Amino acid sequence: MASFQQKFKFTFRRRISFLFLCFGLIFYSVPPAWGETALKSQTVPFLSCQPSSAQLTRLAQPGTPFVQTGQKFAFIGEEGGSFEAWAYPLKLCREFKFSFFVQEATRPLAGKDLVQSISVAPEAVTLRFAYQSFTVEAIYFSPPHLPAGFILLKVETTVPLKIVCSFIPVLQPMWPAGLGGQYSYWDKNLHAYVISEPTGKNHAFIGSPTASGISYTPAHMLSDSPNEFVIEISPQESGPKAYWPIIITGGKGKREDFASIFQTAPSKIKTYYLETVEYWRSFLKKTLSLTCPEEKLNQAFIWSKLSLAKLLVNNPDLGQGLVAGLGPSGTSGRPGFGWFFSGDAYINSLGLTAAGAFPLVKKALAFTLKWQRADGKMAHELSQAAAYLNWWQDYPYGYIHADTTPYFLVALENYVTQSGDLNFLHQCWPAAVKAFRFCLATDKNKNGLMDNRQAGLGALEYGALTDIQTDIYLAAIWLRALQAMEKMATFMKKENLSQQARSILRQAKETYLRCFWNQEEKFFAYAFNPQGHQVKEISPWNTLGIMWNWGKPEQRTASLKRLLRADMLTDWGIRSLSNQSSLYGPLNYNYGAVWPFLNGWLIMALYRQHLSFQATTLLKSTAALTFEHTLGAITEVYSGTLHIWPQEAVPLQGFSSHALLFPLIQGLLGLQGSALKKKITFHPQLPADWSEIKINNFQVGSASFNLYLQRKRNSLIITLTHSKASGYNLTIAPCFSRGTRIKQITVDNHPITFQIHEENQVIWPEAKIVLTTNSHLIRIDFEPTLEIIPAWPELTLGAKNQGLKIIDLEFQPKKIIIEAQGRPGGKYQLRLINQQKIKSLEGASLKNSSLVISFPPAPDEKFITKLIKIYLK
Repeated sequence: MASFQQKFKFTFRRRISFLFLCFGLIFYSVPPAWGETALKSQTVPFLSCQPSSAQLTRLAQPGTPFVQTGQKFAFIGEEGGSFEAWAYPLKLCREFKFSFFVQEATRPLAGKDLVQSISVAPEAVTLRFAYQSFTVEAIYFSPPHLPAGFILLKVETTVPLKIVCSFIPVLQPMWPAGLGGQYSYWDKNLHAYVISEPTGKNHAFIGSPTASGISYTPAHMLSDSPNEFVIEISPQESGPKAYWPIIITGGKGKREDFASIFQTAPSKIKTYYLETVEYWRSFLKKTLSLTCPEEKLNQAFIWSKLSLAKLLVNNPDLGQGLVAGLGPSGTSGRPGFGWFFSGDAYINSLGLTAAGAFPLVKKALAFTLKWQRADGKMAHELSQAAAYLNWWQDYPYGYIHADTTPYFLVALENYVTQSGDLNFLHQCWPAAVKAFRFCLATDKNKNGLMDNRQAGLGALEYGALTDIQTDIYLAAIWLRALQAMEKMATFMKKENLSQQARSILRQAKETYLRCFWNQEEKFFAYAFNPQGHQVKEISPWNTLGIMWNWGKPEQRTASLKRLLRADMLTDWGIRSLSNQSSLYGPLNYNYGAVWPFLNGWLIMALYRQHLSFQATTLLKSTAALTFEHTLGAITEVYSGTLHIWPQEAVPLQGFSSHALLFPLIQGLLGLQGSALKKKITFHPQLPADWSEIKINNFQVGSASFNLYLQRKRNSLIITLTHSKASGYNLTIAPCFSRGTRIKQITVDNHPITFQIHEENQVIWPEAKIVLTTNSHLIRIDFEPTLEIIPAWPELTLGAKNQGLKIIDLEFQPKKIIIEAQGRPGGKYQLRLINQQKIKSLEGASLKNSSLVISFPPAPDEKFITKLIKIYLK
C-alpha cells in the first residue's frame, strides 16, 4: 500500500511540474497586447511589375468567393477579406480576417465593411480597403511549387494604424480524414503562430515578421477564440516603397522545413512573386490565344484556361493531378470538389488538349493510372487525405461511376492524336487494354452497350431516373471510346483489337439508334430500362451523342431543336430536366438545375450540326458567367428558375470552365488537328460582324499555327503562318450564312478548286492545301446575304428566364423562316447586316438595322411561340 502511495505522489508531482513548465513557457511566449517588438526592416521592397493583360477588376462584393492557388497551397476566401488557407492536404486555418484600429481607437473597423474593389490576375488576387484616413491593398498569391501563401499589404495612412489579423487555427486534413490533439502558440522569434499536433507530422506557421502576437493560446488544445496578431504602421512608415508581408505555410512534413520557408520568406518574397508571374505568363504564352472584337469573350477564354490550370495539385502523398473544383469549406473539411475526380480530369483534358496544354494533360492522365483497379475500372474519386485513412476499402466512392472508364479511353486517344505522343500511348497501353476489357464485361445483355447496372452510375447519381439499364450519356461515351480504341489499336499495330472495337461499334450504333430514338416526339430519350422500354424524359444528356454524330443528321437536328425550347433552355444555360417534368426541381442537382457543364456539350453539338446562331448565343451566355460570381471562374450550378446559384454551388468548377474552352476552340473556331497524320482542319463558324480575329499558337504535335482573319464586305482573307509544320495538310472550310454565294478561293494569289457543302444554317467551301512555305495567304471571295447576329446576353442576377429563344432558322431559297419563343408582351431585337436584301417581313418589323420581334400580352408568363418569315430580294 505504501509503495502505491509513494508511486502515485511521485507521478502526480511530476505531471503537475510538467504542466506548470508548459504553461510557463506559453505565458512567457505571449507578450502584452501591442507590446512585442516587430521587425519593421522585414518589409518587402515594392514590386514593379507590368499589370497582366488578363487582369479583371470590379467593385468588391463581400460574401462572394475568391480563389487563389498554387499547386501546393490555396487561399479560398470571400471578397470581404475573410479566407481559409489550405496547404494540401491540410486545412491550416479558417476565418482569417482583417480589422483596423486608427490612432488610439479601441473599436475595430472590420475589413468587410471597408473593402472597395477586387482585382484578379493569373498570379494574384488584390483586395483594396479604404477609410477616411488610410487605404490598404492586400495582394494574395501562392507560388506554383511552394506550400505557402503570401499576403502583401500596401499601406497608405495619415494616422497611426494597427492592422489586426485574426484566424481560427484548424490543422485538419481534407474530408473525410481527421486529426486530434492540435495546439498552437506564438513563437516570438519567428513572429508566427505555430500550429502542430502530437505526432509531429502536420504543421502550420501563420504570422508576419512585422507583427506581434496578442492572443492567449491554451497548452493542450486549440482555443475557441481566434488567434490574433497585430501589425503597427505609422504614417512615416507607410507609402508605396514597401509591402508588409503576411506569411502562411505548412502541410504534412518536417516542422523544420516549414519553419525554414517562413523564416527565409521575407528575403525571397520578391523572387517568389516574380516566379509566379512568369509561371502564369508562360502558361498563357504556350497555349492557344484568341483576339476577337468582343473583349469579354477574349477575357473569358483566357480565364477558362487559367481556371483549369489552377486545379493542378501536387499532393505530398499522392502526387500531381487535377482536382475537380475549389470552394469554401466553412467549418467542414471539403473545399468544394478539391479532391481528385478522374472523370472530371478526362472531360477537362479535351479542352486543355485543344488549347495545347500538353504537359498539363499528360500529368493529369498519368496520375489516374495509379488508381486503376485490378479489373481495369478507372477510379471515380480520391480524397486528397487518402494517405490518412483506408480510402479504397472503407469508403464506397472510389469506383462508383461507370462513365469514368470509357472516358479514359476517349481522353487518351484525344491527347495522343493531337500531341503525337506515341511514347505516352505505349506507357498507357496496358491500362487502356484493361479499361477496354472492363467496359466489354459490363455488357451483360450483349447489345453492344455498357450496362449501368453492371458498370455503375452514369449521368445521374440518385433519384427516379437511376433505375435504368443504360442511359444515353454512358452509351454515347462508350461509342466514342470504341472509336478511340480502334484508332489507338491501329497506332499500336494491334489489328485484332482494332477490328474487335470496329465490330462492336457497328453493333453499338445500331442499338443506340434503336433504343434511344423517340420516333413519336422526335428526340433522343434519356435512357431505357431493363425491360427495354424508353425513359422518355427530354434532357441535355443526349448532346454528347449528337456532338459525336451518333444517329442520323435529321434526328440530331430535331433533338437539338427540342432542347432549344423555353422549358429546357434558360438565358443562362440548359436545364438538366424540363420544367414541365413531374420530377423537376429548380435547385435539384440532377433534376432541373442548370449546369454550365451541360452548356458546353450543347454548344458543341449545335456547332457540329451547324446551328451556328444558337451555338454562338449560348457560348456568349456561358462566357458571361465568368464575370458575375467568383471573378474569372464559372460556378458549378445555377437554379433552373432564377438566374442565381444555390448556396452550396462550388465557385471554381473545372468542367464549368471547360464548357467555354472546348466548344470555343473546336466549335466556334473549328480547330482540330492530328500530329500523327500531319493534318489540321479550320472550320470556323464566326459571327458575320467580326471584322478581324487573331488566333495564335494552335499546337499540333511540335507544330504551331497562327491565323489572322480579316472579313470585308465581299471577301475573307486568311493569313496563315506556322512553325515546324512543313508538309502538313490543311483543310480550310470557313462557314458563311446560307444564301452566301462563294465565288473563288486563291492561295498565294493562285486559284484552287474547292467543294461546297450546306447544312442547316450555313454553307462552306472546303479546300485542301499542303503547307509548303512558312506562310500562306488565303482569300475567299463571296457574295454576301442577309446576316442575323447573335447578341451578347443581358443577364440580371435573380431574374427569371425571359430572353428570346430561337428554336429554328430555316433557310429556303429567297426566304428565311424563324421559329421563336418569347415572354408575353416581350419585345426583342436582333441586329442585322445587309438588311437591304430584305424584300418583306411577316411576324416582325425593322428598326435601325434590327429585326424587332414582339409577342402579344397574355394572362400568364408562359412563353409564346411564333413564326417570322423574311422574304429576300
